[in-house]
Amino acid sequence: MKKVSSDRVFYNSFLLVCFLLTSCLPTALIESPVPTLDQTALFATSELLVTEAFYQTQTLQVYEATSVAIAKTAAVTPTPIPTLARTRPVFASPTELRECNMAAPGTPLDVTIRDDTQMAPGESFTKTWRLLNAGTCKWTRMYSLVFFSGNPMDAIQSFYLASEVQPGSMIDLSVDMVAPGAPGTYQSNWILKDEQGQLFGIGPNSDAPFWARIQVAEVATSTPEPTITVTPTPIIYLEGSISIINENQVDLDTGIISPNSVLSDLLFTLDGNSYKLSPINGAGLHLFGTQMPEFNDCRNALVSADPITFDGIQIDTYMCFRTNQGLPGRLRLLSFDDVSDSLKIDFLTWSLP
Repeated sequence: MKKVSSDRVFYNSFLLVCFLLTSCLPTALIESPVPTLDQTALFATSELLVTEAFYQTQTLQVYEATSVAIAKTAAVTPTPIPTLARTRPVFASPTELRECNMAAPGTPLDVTIRDDTQMAPGESFTKTWRLLNAGTCKWTRMYSLVFFSGNPMDAIQSFYLASEVQPGSMIDLSVDMVAPGAPGTYQSNWILKDEQGQLFGIGPNSDAPFWARIQVAEVATSTPEPTITVTPTPIIYLEGSISIINENQVDLDTGIISPNSVLSDLLFTLDGNSYKLSPINGAGLHLFGTQMPEFNDCRNALVSADPITFDGIQIDTYMCFRTNQGLPGRLRLLSFDDVSDSLKIDFLTWSLP
């Protein structure tokens, strides 16, 4: 009989013990069911966890607040943080938007007649402004200088520009004026107008007028000296009576009747019962009336080149005349001959003293 080794005996004993232990275990431990979640227990567990987190948070906040308080009470000097030197950027100013029609004062604005210039009553003067075209549009010759407000001082109130003005160029504008007759300060405001009738001027908004301002001084009066008026003695240059027919011309400097002459003073025409005396070649005529005019009456009469028309012959009707040589005189209608259709007049021409 062979001898069994001790190792073999130990191995077999181990296997027997394992078998017996396995056979003795309950069935429930061998096949354990899958556990399920209990909602009530889960809710209780969640509530417990939330409560625990709340107390942990409160504890942390108390701890942090205590740490901050301790840090504030500690006399610790903070270390400064170095800063960088920054240069402020340069901002470019926005480009100014220019309008089409803009004016600006030239150099100088008042070329003549500066503000508050002393003037005598009724004194004539010429005001000149120098203006710069500060806009973007060309001032054409359809642009004009117009009176805006104030006292026009007897000036023409609208002038077209004498030349075109390109943007950036200057122009001199002149207006003839007359100082008012009464003492005082007077201002005449002017402005520009474009082709569409839009007004523009100087100033920030291009709506301010430019002006002429003068001071009319009171003229010192003196005691007038008496003037001696000499009445000239009239001298008769020529006188006479003549008869003229239709289309006749008369020279009142010589008394000559002619059909056509550059020296004639009057033309007589007849159209039915209508008679006409017409001054010609620079002569003048004035209807005076039925009273006979004297030398001074006819010398001072306002003669005209307009013809005088009358129906029928009004006997003893007087007219004053001035010949084309400048001599005064008078004529009188005497009669009319129906057979020859001739008009008879007498005339008297004076010489000037």
